[in-house]
Amino acid sequence: FVVERKLRERMKIPVFHDDQHGTAIIVGAALLDAIPLVYKRIEDLQVVICGAGSAGVAIGEFFVKLGVRRENIIMTDLYGVVFAGRDYEMDEYKGRFATTRPILTLEDAVKGADVFIGVSAANVLTPEMVRSMAGNPIVFALAVMVLLVSMYTKKPLDFSIFPTVLLVTTLLRLSLNVASTRVILLEGHTG
Repeated sequence: FVVERKLRERMKIPVFHDDQHGTAIIVGAALLDAIPLVYKRIEDLQVVICGAGSAGVAIGEFFVKLGVRRENIIMTDLYGVVFAGRDYEMDEYKGRFATTRPILTLEDAVKGADVFIGVSAANVLTPEMVRSMAGNPIVFALAVMVLLVSMYTKKPLDFSIFPTVLLVTTLLRLSLNVASTRVILLEGHTG
């Protein structure tokens, strides 16, 4: 976030961080598509974001712009739930999502949650955790995919980058076409 901010201050071209903006846009669009299917309202969603790095924080911020209440987002990292008063492995960005609820573990965080976003490591969400979520949960397990083996080439293929590659290319081309100096994700959007 610091590098991005400094680049925006110094450069007169769009600055786009794929892990932040690309992932947030894709996940935000998927959330908006999923909500009507499970008959839930965005402002009522209880969300758990597993992974408090650049992607997780950007997704959280974008969700807030889309209408999810900040206080309804619980963020976890390698050390557990990001909570108010935690004095280790914190920064100002994930600190914006520090919860005051008495929850310390991912297992406790997902109980009753409507949405799970996984942008940390693979296999952290167990079937038991999914069963503990609210009815009709929305789960986006986006941790870097385990390499898949193509049945035709027998070579490993990593499909994890394809959705955002198209998005990034389109956004940057459009930004350059209109001489934009910023990529703005719903700035000023009221829901």
